[in-house]
Amino acid sequence: MSKYYKSLILSILIITITLLVVYGLDRVVGNKFNKIYAGWNKEGYRGEIKKNKKKNSYRIIAVGGSTTFGYGTKYDQSWPFLLEKKFLSDEKDVDVVNLGGLSHGMWAIHKDIIHYDYLDYDCVIIFNGYNDINPDHLAKFSKRHNNLIFKLFGYLPTLDVYLYEKIALMIYGDLAKFYSSKRTEGKDETFYFDNNKKILTEDENKKLQKKLEAKLKLNKPYEDYINEYSKVLNYLIKNGKRIIVIHQPNLSSLVLDLQKLNVDNLLSKYEEILVLNFRNLIDLQDKKLSMDGMHLTHEGNKIIAEEIYKNIKNTL
Repeated sequence: MSKYYKSLILSILIITITLLVVYGLDRVVGNKFNKIYAGWNKEGYRGEIKKNKKKNSYRIIAVGGSTTFGYGTKYDQSWPFLLEKKFLSDEKDVDVVNLGGLSHGMWAIHKDIIHYDYLDYDCVIIFNGYNDINPDHLAKFSKRHNNLIFKLFGYLPTLDVYLYEKIALMIYGDLAKFYSSKRTEGKDETFYFDNNKKILTEDENKKLQKKLEAKLKLNKPYEDYINEYSKVLNYLIKNGKRIIVIHQPNLSSLVLDLQKLNVDNLLSKYEEILVLNFRNLIDLQDKKLSMDGMHLTHEGNKIIAEEIYKNIKNTL
């Protein structure tokens, strides 16, 4: 055997072993993140990997951003998990898949409902709004769908996030501060609540209103968002999926009021969609229910799960 072929075989072996080692490390870190931190399984969603749906069973997928994902809580404290627990406690053969993703908006939701079609879901709960707050810009971020490995193989790595956050933690000393600074880099801050995505003050709201009014004279607010929303609804209806839309707890934001108005106008065209208004369900300033004025605690997620269950338990 020539030196060339020996070198080629050796290189292939080294690459293969390296890839296997990296994959093994990724699964160790990924499993840890998924169970005790804000992680996901190898298929890219939170919680345990779902088996093939059993005959005569019912499957719900929950889509949305970090408030669906359950940012700041363990996977078994998120409202999709708690909702499934409610069904199981009443001996109903219903499971719920948490497809929430950090910073996900309607663009990512559109991709999720198509990619995860293999889960053979029957119903979709859309819990969205905060991440699409900008009336002139459609949020197009997704850890899943912006990842090349996930696009090619349907496998979402964790190791890169783990190393990234370890470095950020060493530099900043606090991941919350690091991410709050990243959220506002190069963006129009007036369409966020503040640097930590909390509610704007009265003066800030007035400034926002003036800027928004000026924009409305020139542009159609939420046009791209509503167009994307329509694509999502039409895809689901075409494929025979039941749709439940939830208006998230109120952040007292003028732009979110405008967003809701546009969404309600769209939803009024679809009689088959169940719309649940949770805007006044939770006081987001109550630290027992919301950790930061947006993301819910375990107790807050319990209320969401209970309210959803109460509204749909007799309709499945």
